[in-house]
Amino acid sequence: MALNLAVKLKERGHDLIIFSGNEKKVSKQFVEKYEALGLPMHSIKNWPTINSISSKVNMVFTYLGYKNLLSDKVKARYVRSLIKSYKIDLVCSHAHSTDTICLEAIKGSNLPLIMVEHGRYSYFLSQGRKYMLKALLSASGIVAVSNFCNNQLKSYVGASKQVTTIHNGIDIIEQHSRSKFRNELGIQENEIPFGLVAPGKPQKGWQAAIDAFLNIKQKTTK
Repeated sequence: MALNLAVKLKERGHDLIIFSGNEKKVSKQFVEKYEALGLPMHSIKNWPTINSISSKVNMVFTYLGYKNLLSDKVKARYVRSLIKSYKIDLVCSHAHSTDTICLEAIKGSNLPLIMVEHGRYSYFLSQGRKYMLKALLSASGIVAVSNFCNNQLKSYVGASKQVTTIHNGIDIIEQHSRSKFRNELGIQENEIPFGLVAPGKPQKGWQAAIDAFLNIKQKTTK
């Protein structure tokens, strides 16, 4: 979602840069793709020596069973350099791991930080991980991708933070018409297509969705 959002904002005349907190996923082709669209792509890979040292320290900390705070501090320092270099006016983060990095990066400044909740906070807070509230309560604003996430967050942050719902979505174009889509996939008019866009994890609700559709099938065939 974050990358699609960046592309659309760029199309609407906004200047953006992208920072990936997961440098392992940032390939040369990945960088070239978005830079061709006018979106500079950054990661800690751009500091190769520091990244190498930090990665080795991270391996030691992980082996000993500790969280590697050095890695996050290095990334926060890099983000702070981007903010200064590009004269950033607003920071938007899309994951708890980068939320904490961005909070450290903007410390001591008046830059607003918008955090986007895709469901991770809702899930882990429901599992009792209350320490995650600290980051949420430090945000300038919170965006939830669904009303469910919005309501879940409000039950934890109360009235202390405004949570705004902005649904995930795609541009609807004529080529994606319902009848053409069904014809291309060989779906008959009397058939009910079933789809769920999410990773194959139990908490994403796959089993509940499957059970619901099987229940519909049983009721319609009686």
